[in-house]
Amino acid sequence: MKNIYKYLYFTIIIILFLSVKPIINLLTINDSNKVINTILELENKDLKEEIYMLSNIKYNDYNYILAKISIRNLYDSNLYYLESNESIIDDLAVINNNGIIGITKDSTMIGIKDISLSIKVNNKYGMYENGILYMNEECNIGDIVYTSGLTSIPSNLKVGVISSVKLNNGTWECNVILNEIDSSYVGVLI
Repeated sequence: MKNIYKYLYFTIIIILFLSVKPIINLLTINDSNKVINTILELENKDLKEEIYMLSNIKYNDYNYILAKISIRNLYDSNLYYLESNESIIDDLAVINNNGIIGITKDSTMIGIKDISLSIKVNNKYGMYENGILYMNEECNIGDIVYTSGLTSIPSNLKVGVISSVKLNNGTWECNVILNEIDSSYVGVLI
């Protein structure tokens, strides 16, 4: 009789052990599923925010394709790699909800600080080169700088805001606070 109790005792222990392990595995799977679901919810929230930002691009008069900045400012080069489902050709304006932020070249974007642009400020034309805005007519701190439309870049895309002004041999030299590259998704004007 003692052997039967002993046998019954060990059988119950084995059954409990065998039934507890799947329950522990089930809890572990549920925990990892919760972690995965939380990550997916956060990614979904980020994507919704990006779509919201893109839907608020103020340049409704222009057609653009959606692109994603996949690598930002590699080695401090002001070069950004773009990914898109559509073909991106060279010399197209890249915009976000702030305005123009760069120009395309070989499936990359060159940030606006490293390109030359024909611009206008208060309907007066000038040139943005090497980080300086050059104007033949007076401009003021706080004036908004736009593309002129005199080149292949469309007109009236906001470039930035004048932060300082200096008169040098009859030419106004201005520093400009450029539009920030503050999102991963951008529009490439077509």
